[in-house]
Amino acid sequence: MKALIDKIFKEKNVHSLSQQIITSALGFISFIILARYLDKANFGSWLLYITGCGLVDMIRIGLTQTAVVRFLSGAPPGEQKKIIGSNWLINLVIAVVFALLIFISSRLFDHAIRDSGYYYFFKFYPIYVFLKLPLIIALSILQARQRFDLILFIRSFESGLFVLFLLSCFVFVRFNIEGIIIGQLIIVSLSSMICVFLGWDGIKFLNKASKKTTKTILQFGKFSMGTMVGTNLLRSADTFIIGLSAVLGPEAVALFGIPLKMIEVIEVPLRSFSATLFPNLSKDSIENNIQHFKKLYYSYSGTLTLLIVPVLTIGFFFADDFMVLIGGKDYAGAGMLFKIFTFYGLMLPLDRFTGIALDSLNKPKKNFYKIMWMVMANIIGDVVAVFIFESLVMVAITTIVFSLFGLILGFYYLDREIGIEKRSYLLETSQFIHNSFTKLKGLIKIDK
Repeated sequence: MKALIDKIFKEKNVHSLSQQIITSALGFISFIILARYLDKANFGSWLLYITGCGLVDMIRIGLTQTAVVRFLSGAPPGEQKKIIGSNWLINLVIAVVFALLIFISSRLFDHAIRDSGYYYFFKFYPIYVFLKLPLIIALSILQARQRFDLILFIRSFESGLFVLFLLSCFVFVRFNIEGIIIGQLIIVSLSSMICVFLGWDGIKFLNKASKKTTKTILQFGKFSMGTMVGTNLLRSADTFIIGLSAVLGPEAVALFGIPLKMIEVIEVPLRSFSATLFPNLSKDSIENNIQHFKKLYYSYSGTLTLLIVPVLTIGFFFADDFMVLIGGKDYAGAGMLFKIFTFYGLMLPLDRFTGIALDSLNKPKKNFYKIMWMVMANIIGDVVAVFIFESLVMVAITTIVFSLFGLILGFYYLDREIGIEKRSYLLETSQFIHNSFTKLKGLIKIDK
């Protein structure tokens, strides 16, 4: 049995999935604590702060991370140093530019920002962007090298420490929202310091940056950045637009944020398998092994869709109970929103893996177009739902419509590249599940 357990825990998929489960669980706990610790208005302001940080992070991560993972995966040692150095150079420039832009904006529009729910984002992001820089770069390098065990450690450290901090606030010291944000910044800086101290961030290769490598990363990254920012906007545009409404405001952001957070339960295995799938698909694409490429794409898409069906079914029938459990009685009205989101969740695996397949085929431009069409449709729908109907239910329905539109468009683009065979989703999924059980039975017999 010990040999079986050791073999299972050495699997990259297990490390990646464990990281996603642990950090998402810790993130979920911190979300619940904050929902119950802060009143609705302050909780809405926290969501606007953290959503804003996530969106701007996606710009710098999107410009470099996907490209770094793809090119670092099969590069020789000398070329790897150049890629890491160029990654640092690009990220430093982006950090300086965004810090200045946000700082200047906060001074020019001081009164308007102070009276909005976006005040804390404008105040603290110029600090946050530099504190998190080594951590972000380290995570991209570790993913390219498929060191998901180290990613598991550093992400668990960051998320776990924040949960402990919030528990101490809840039990011992009553911090306001500003104190909570300062605590978060200290924890982020500690995580980055660990990455620098252990050499995971590769800052020593900054002087190896070359014009050619920097250009290659930017050329690929300009589309993957648009894709990642667009993907983030698909989730966060609702929050931003609701936050701009004088009628709905931060309290509605809080009400909408609870069911939206529940969808992250579905995204845990998606993020995990995406992290392991992308390097493998990229390798098949580079080696022109299209049959194996298609086999991986079909099996991952189908298996993950089957796995989330029972989770979504439970969520649909017990939606009201889950909302009260997470946020308390004040959030009981969010149950209908979560029921609508379960249909959105059903489309996530196929949509996510179709986008990854396009990126792996070195077609980030097509994935970018897919996401941008979805974002535009979503923003238009949100504006109508928020400012004309003043309805959160209409915002949630808009989410389903743009998801279905993007899914169809993604199939169309991928079909033109590799030729999608619809029946292969079921065949490869069945084969994947059968092989997984056979492999597990074999490991058990060997262990005996």
